[in-house]
Amino acid sequence: MVGAENGKIWEDDQIDQVVSTLDQSALISITNRDGNIIYANQVFCDISGYAQEELIGQNHRILKSGLQPDGLFVGMWAAISKGRVWRGEICNKAKDGSHYWVYATINPVTDKQGRIEKYVAVRFDITDAKKNEKLLKESNLRYQLVAKATNDVIWDWDLETNQMFRGANYAIEFNRSDEHLNTFWDKLIYTDDLDRVDKELRDALNNPKVLYWESDYRLKKLDGGYAYVHDRAYIVRKKDGKAIRMTGAMRDVTLSKMKEWVREKMASDILEKNKHLEQFAYIVSHNLRAPLANIMGLVGLINQTSSEHIDPELEKLLTGLRVSAEKTDGIIKDLNTVLSMESESNHAREPVNLSELIEDIKIDLKVMMEESEAVIVCNFDDEPEITGIRGYLYSVIHNLVTNAIKYRREDLVPQIQFQSKRVQGDIHLLCKDNGLGMDLGEDKDPFQLYTRFHTHKDGKGVGLFMVKKQMEQMNGTITVESELNKGSLFTMEFRNQEKRSK
Repeated sequence: MVGAENGKIWEDDQIDQVVSTLDQSALISITNRDGNIIYANQVFCDISGYAQEELIGQNHRILKSGLQPDGLFVGMWAAISKGRVWRGEICNKAKDGSHYWVYATINPVTDKQGRIEKYVAVRFDITDAKKNEKLLKESNLRYQLVAKATNDVIWDWDLETNQMFRGANYAIEFNRSDEHLNTFWDKLIYTDDLDRVDKELRDALNNPKVLYWESDYRLKKLDGGYAYVHDRAYIVRKKDGKAIRMTGAMRDVTLSKMKEWVREKMASDILEKNKHLEQFAYIVSHNLRAPLANIMGLVGLINQTSSEHIDPELEKLLTGLRVSAEKTDGIIKDLNTVLSMESESNHAREPVNLSELIEDIKIDLKVMMEESEAVIVCNFDDEPEITGIRGYLYSVIHNLVTNAIKYRREDLVPQIQFQSKRVQGDIHLLCKDNGLGMDLGEDKDPFQLYTRFHTHKDGKGVGLFMVKKQMEQMNGTITVESELNKGSLFTMEFRNQEKRSK
């Protein structure tokens, strides 16, 4: 064997050693001009699963997998039959039915007259490489699908070559042109954010213990505006801790920021309104009730000093004045209570045992219950406790029980049923009575202030309003189903209640 420039590469006795080396590492076969196998080496037999005697005399079609188009083999025969070398990848089928891939080089061998006498094929097993290639394609496809399914922009930064790559949706999400896909942060980050982000990034890269980095900043868009971005990444390091690569995802959080601003503005407005409510409550307590107290005091004084000689008409007027003043004072007290509750924000939440709470309410309403012969039936087996503000919970149930007895049917003994049950992470407390019920037609809201349904009983329409407000203070809700003369069903929902062991 000789080289074009340096003469012989190997001596003749070394060529056999080269052939032997090749024979131990490659699949080698020789066919006659008709394509029938006349030689197959041991590597060929080991990988194909066929013994040499099973291959000799057979055509290579015995190995055809059927996974490649016939045109591939037509082109191959067209080339080698004209004396040209053919190279390509072929998928073969082994004797056991499995498939393996080879990279083949087929070289026509001619006689002294230049006629093709046989074909020598040298193949290398590339099955593992093809499997890895398939896995890589699947991984790339999976990445492309994930990139399409999310608004995150995937990016990759090779710190050693300083090459930056960003996903194609970067141009879409941040209104950038494709030419900016590999542009670094320092050319696009808002000036006021740049120094902070740069410091955060450098601190993370220079600390061998840090594997994750994240930051929020404003990124310039093509139209000159800025998007608010949340960026996070994983840092790849060498064994010595040196950072060599960062792979991350950036997300446009402008909409979330705008919602956050709205929430903050609403919170600020609510705080300001609460201040006004507190001032109004103070005025109500001190400036309005004081004159009423004076009026009631004067009426009482007149009655005491003139009790024997008072004119009946004057007595009637004074009585009316006293009653009106007392009612007005009661309304002002209710309003003051509502306003005070609206302005309160911090309350101690604690587990409240429902059975114990009901017993306390029974004691408080003992006289009313005995006079009406009312019965309270409870089933708290499912959820015996509720986490809430005990005073509010007491007031809510007290109001419902009082109303159920107060607005009872004359032909029935009042019966109030309580039941607790868990609905996913919430607890529902049901209160059902057999009282007069309410006509909720025409979208009438029983929880509105001063809403009344039965005028034959004394009432101001404040109780259910207070109940709703107290439920809201406990991050809960209350709804009602009711029908005249068929009673009412109140459903109180207490959110985010942890499951407790019984």
